[in-house]
Amino acid sequence: MCFLVSRRELPGDAKHLTGLKLITDSAGGMSTTYSGLYLGEKVFVKRLKSLGDEHQRKQFRYEIDTLSLISSHNVVELLTHFTAPEPTLIFDWCDGGDLSVCWKSRGGVESVPWSERLVALKQIADGMIAIHSCITGMTQARTWGERLISHSNLLLM
Repeated sequence: MCFLVSRRELPGDAKHLTGLKLITDSAGGMSTTYSGLYLGEKVFVKRLKSLGDEHQRKQFRYEIDTLSLISSHNVVELLTHFTAPEPTLIFDWCDGGDLSVCWKSRGGVESVPWSERLVALKQIADGMIAIHSCITGMTQARTWGERLISHSNLLLM
């Protein structure tokens, strides 16, 4: 299990991104997510709908800076990013999909044994500890970190 961070130096260039397949396009959300290939490697792509104002540009930069600080096997690695033609974050791929889809495919959370639920909860908690250790004391960071908690951001390895 992992969240939606880079130790690898990859070029931040949209020309290396191919084969995009839509995962989600939340109408009210600020981003669209895709699977794709980056330099031939399967990746998770988060493309922001716009960086229209100064606040959105600061949030994008803050997300990049924060994710780059986090080192945890419970947090997905940010591989690279770019701002043109659209603001885009490229993450390592998690084969298991997200928690919501996984548990629904098994007949709902009620069908998942408690032993598996507890393992998932422990991994979620460990990921949140890693995130909060980088953002403690910063109001903007806490808001960003709290937005990470949703079933669609809990990815399975």
